[in-house]
Amino acid sequence: MIHVKSIDKLHLWSVKWQLNIAAHKCCVLHVGRNNRPINHEYNIHNNKLVNATEVVDLGVTVDSNMRFDKHINKMVTKAHQRAALISKRLKSKKPDVLFRAFMVYVHPILEYCSAVWNRS
Repeated sequence: MIHVKSIDKLHLWSVKWQLNIAAHKCCVLHVGRNNRPINHEYNIHNNKLVNATEVVDLGVTVDSNMRFDKHINKMVTKAHQRAALISKRLKSKKPDVLFRAFMVYVHPILEYCSAVWNRS
C-alpha cells in the first residue's frame, strides 16, 4: 500500500507544480526475481498503469531482470547497418575519411549509455 501512497503523492506534487504526468506513457515494471507482479492496479489520476516486462527510458531498453540484452543487440545491429552503409555508399576509400565517417556516424551509437555494456 506504500507504493500507492507514493503514486498519489507524485500526482499531487505534479498538480501543485503544474507539471502534468503523461499517464498513457507510464507503466509498472516489477524488477527482480522475487518481485513478481501482484493482482493490484496502479493508477495515476484515474488512469490505469499497465504492467510491462520491459521498458524503454531515454532510448535504453531494460527488462524486469535488469538485463540490457535487447538494448545491446539493437545498438549493435544499428551500428553495423550504419557502418555497412558508410562502406557501401562512400566513394572515398581512404582510411582517414572512413575513420572520420565512422567516428561521426557509428561511434555515437555505441558510445551512448555505454555503461550498460558492462556485464560484470
